[in-house]
Amino acid sequence: MTYLALARPLTERHHAFDVAAGLYLLRYVSAPSARGRPCITVNQHPHNRDITLMPQPGGSETRLEAPGDCMVVRANSSGPLSLVVAAEHRDADAEVEIRLEHLPLHKAARSQSFSKVVPAMAKSAALATVEVEVLAHVSRRGDVMANAGEWICGPALPLPIEGIEVRWLNQPAGVELRYSASSARAGQKRHVTTGEFAGTRGKAASLTHLEFSLSGPASAHYELRGEALFLGAAITARRGRKISFSGPSDREPLVGLRLEVVGLTPTSLSKDAAIERQRQPGKVRVYRSAASNSMSIAAVNHL
Repeated sequence: MTYLALARPLTERHHAFDVAAGLYLLRYVSAPSARGRPCITVNQHPHNRDITLMPQPGGSETRLEAPGDCMVVRANSSGPLSLVVAAEHRDADAEVEIRLEHLPLHKAARSQSFSKVVPAMAKSAALATVEVEVLAHVSRRGDVMANAGEWICGPALPLPIEGIEVRWLNQPAGVELRYSASSARAGQKRHVTTGEFAGTRGKAASLTHLEFSLSGPASAHYELRGEALFLGAAITARRGRKISFSGPSDREPLVGLRLEVVGLTPTSLSKDAAIERQRQPGKVRVYRSAASNSMSIAAVNHL
């Protein structure tokens, strides 16, 4: 007799919700660092044929494996969907954010083939995560590079950060990212733009305050999202066109940072202004917006 051993993730969480009739975009927005990055499996009721899942070009029909992945949900009538958030590592304890956004079709789009319209929408939405890199000068380690949404130092390896440089690949016209960094020891703050270094190197002057801001005529279409860890303090999360980080007394050294710039869809531009992000460890929370018929799902802390 042959036995089959089925590999299962160490941890997983299930979340079920109802979808009203309509067309939606399901996006994997943010996740922990690559090591603890969970995979999202989308399940529909086996007897419900009124809901169709359509992946982005080259994507899986049932899985969202990394931030930026998305799929279109077509519901001819209301029905249930469920998400399985699975991680291979027990210490995958950072936030996972998934958004379900209503996609109103214009009259011109309705006259086209659905199979042509939806992949174009999905491909456009998949580009919502902007290509931003953060270089940080870390005490005793030198320059360290991180991609958008990844921790530099942080909870797993807290080390003093002495300076940063933000690089925005293929930065679009009409939007500018400015930032400043200061330390209690250096006693000075330098305002710079993308591609410039703020802070010090090799002077043992850890950063104690950071500010980031988006400006320009196209800045309303983007949002900053970041988290910072200061020595002896809890992780601080911020989002918006202008965000800042500092410790409780403004003198604690920065020992962890992650930052990303997210392109906002027309739906999220109106929705995000009305929804305040909430965090509760070990739970899955759903936020609904009656105006846009959309919701945001955040699976947070301790998968």
